[in-house]
Amino acid sequence: MFYYWSSTSNMNYPNFAWYVSLDNGRLSYSGKTLIYYVWPVRGGQ
Repeated sequence: MFYYWSSTSNMNYPNFAWYVSLDNGRLSYSGKTLIYYVWPVRGGQ
């Protein structure tokens, strides 16, 4: 499975961030020290 970090921290646990699996849609949170993929997004007009 491939997990991708969100840029959103968990409100109750500031050292944790949300991640999602694009394989099955799983959404969860984990410590920011884990190595997952990132999906860069460019802002536009």
